[in-house]
Amino acid sequence: MTPMNSKNFLIDTIERLSAAKEIDETWHEIVALSQEAGAKYVSIGQFSTAGYWPTWSRVSIEEELVEEFLAKGYQDVDPVLLARSRGKLPSHSHVTIPQMIGHVCTSERERECAKFDMTCGVTDFISFRYSGPSGQMEQLITLFGGVSNARELRSTGDATLATFAGILAAHATPPTPESPDGSAWNHYDFLSVRERDVLTYLACGLNNDQIAFRLGISEVTVRMHTRGARKKMGASTREQALALALARGLISP
Repeated sequence: MTPMNSKNFLIDTIERLSAAKEIDETWHEIVALSQEAGAKYVSIGQFSTAGYWPTWSRVSIEEELVEEFLAKGYQDVDPVLLARSRGKLPSHSHVTIPQMIGHVCTSERERECAKFDMTCGVTDFISFRYSGPSGQMEQLITLFGGVSNARELRSTGDATLATFAGILAAHATPPTPESPDGSAWNHYDFLSVRERDVLTYLACGLNNDQIAFRLGISEVTVRMHTRGARKKMGASTREQALALALARGLISP
């Protein structure tokens, strides 16, 4: 394996991700590359700068661990997500589980969450935030160091690791109903075909009457699909539903 600190590793990373043609193939390469770099797991998500939950995310953590994590409600007190939402997560952050338990976590529930991560074999969290061009969205990528391989991540220079993480984040794409791999942490349900159609027409500036005519359905049904899309995405308004659907790649502008 090419050493992480080698320039050839970054070149190989770009070439392998550029060669991937399908969404899931790209995600599988991201997972494989992160593991070769010394990470136990990798998580990539896009966030609204004003929101807590990701508009989309992909994680490589085993499904059964994710289910247990969610069943215990730890998603609400995840230390990394909380730090990001509180504006206390810098653009490059490296924290260990002992540091989290002793200094970062401010409540017993947060400490429980960090201890759960430790039982899953995680020792380190190395996170990078990247702002979008509009300043309204940002990406967060976290490399999870493990008991047996965290030393390799720790020994990598910050500049090299930041470049590597940036390459992975740049190639990551939202999961879709056809390519859902790694989407276990998404806090929304996928839209139905009709819900996508309605939101797409709304994004084009059509009103309910015009959409009903185009789709051959009633205006009441249009409103029903709009409400369904809002509920699935946790949006409080039609405008927010449109913004989230666009950000998640569920509809095209």
